[in-house]
Amino acid sequence: MFLKCFGESSSSGRPYPTVIEELCRHFSLADIRKSTNNFDDNRVIGEEGWTKVYKGCLQHIDGSDYAVAVKRFIPGEQSTEAFKREVELVCQLHHPNCVSIVGFCNHKKEKIIVYEYMSNKSLYRHLQEALPWKKRLEICIGAARGLHYLHAGLKRTVIHRDIIPRHILLDHNMHPKLSSFELSILGAHFKKRPKPIQTDLKGTIGHLPPEYLRNSTVTDKCDVYAFGGVLLEVVCGSLFFLKQNEVPEKCVEENFDPKIKGEIAAECWQVFIDIALRCIKNEADERPAMGEVEVELERALLLQQQADLTNIDMDYTLLSKTIIIQKSEGGFNYFIGQEQEQESNTIIWHPFQLNPDAPKEGIDKREYYRRKFGSQSERMEARMLEVFKNVGLEYSLSGLTGNTMDSHRLIYFARQQGLDKQHDLVEELNIGYFTQGKYIGDHKFLLESAAKVGVQGAEEFLKDPNNGLREVEEELKTYSGNITGVPYYVINGNHKLSGGQPPEVFLRAFQVATT
Repeated sequence: MFLKCFGESSSSGRPYPTVIEELCRHFSLADIRKSTNNFDDNRVIGEEGWTKVYKGCLQHIDGSDYAVAVKRFIPGEQSTEAFKREVELVCQLHHPNCVSIVGFCNHKKEKIIVYEYMSNKSLYRHLQEALPWKKRLEICIGAARGLHYLHAGLKRTVIHRDIIPRHILLDHNMHPKLSSFELSILGAHFKKRPKPIQTDLKGTIGHLPPEYLRNSTVTDKCDVYAFGGVLLEVVCGSLFFLKQNEVPEKCVEENFDPKIKGEIAAECWQVFIDIALRCIKNEADERPAMGEVEVELERALLLQQQADLTNIDMDYTLLSKTIIIQKSEGGFNYFIGQEQEQESNTIIWHPFQLNPDAPKEGIDKREYYRRKFGSQSERMEARMLEVFKNVGLEYSLSGLTGNTMDSHRLIYFARQQGLDKQHDLVEELNIGYFTQGKYIGDHKFLLESAAKVGVQGAEEFLKDPNNGLREVEEELKTYSGNITGVPYYVINGNHKLSGGQPPEVFLRAFQVATT
């Protein structure tokens, strides 16, 4: 049950302690003035609409100080109603992703709410700085949890009505919490079918759904739409469409925040952009519930973490093109570039050495990875097991690793007998190394692989350590100068793709490279 308990009094005129006051502390105006140094302008940390926020200082029972955020409402009929509505709501919210109320002051001339202090300001502030992609994604997940709680975790749905990065605050641990509930309204009881609510047009331009702009009707799906705008803002660093009808269309991938360029794995991006686009669907009924948004964002983060385990020190390349078209009447259309029928491709393998000084006799593969990657090596192995299993192979970390120069010389030699021979040899060497514990510095294994794919004269070629050495070293200089890890692909000479990628990413890459 939601409470509306301001203004009750006894027949003698003495006010009763209200349920609201029992749920949170009631401060005197003198308490508030003292905590803010009499509303010192130097203490102002935010200002919006009919409110101004100060950093205050209160004392625990033991005498120790603690910081608070003091939200002061500008006098007026509208602000008084907003104050009452906000106090009645937030004193009953109990969720780690919603900002907590400390108390309030209901003075006849001053309406003030005291909140916990969020020392890291807002998500909006951090989007102007160097906030890593995974941290952005974690913050989105936390905000989605808070919004899911408002929509489905209480007896009645709470519609926030102003979900924007400025209203997602961050505590000292960068943990996100929803704030600014002055526009929030109550919807239907959770188990009942929600009905649109007619209300005044309020909120933030750029985050208002088309049905709200058309007829001022509100449901929880208005929050979902606004959250979709937040997701786009998180990846682009600013509001995706800065002005109404600013441009007819924009490509999301071409408007990424430069500070996170190369940080997003293709698998993660596909899930992230899919749920973001579903959030901004023009029809409210087609938008997902926040519970689904939360789950999909968690899946995107997991895919990013898994990709990072096998993509050490390499930038990711995204080749999808997501075009969003702004409609004059509000809302968006969008499309994602589709694969077209491809022509045949020519594959040429060039050498790269992760460790040119590795011993020719080889070292234990598992031990080498443990020394190089530490505890991360176990997660990498688990991820590789999963990836290989998905294509019907069994990954093995047994055997040796070491100097790969002889294998590169043999691969170069195979290319002289045809690109198909070279490709088949590389595939055979990879299967042996990754699934059978074979060492690609072992001449016996190299010759067996060459024989299997029909490379002639391999034994005679490998006997002389100078055969192919100069050519391989030249290729290393030409192609490996700016590469720090493999796999690394160059398509049609200039389209670069790094890291392990799913098949659909290659199809898009070929499409882009041939248009």
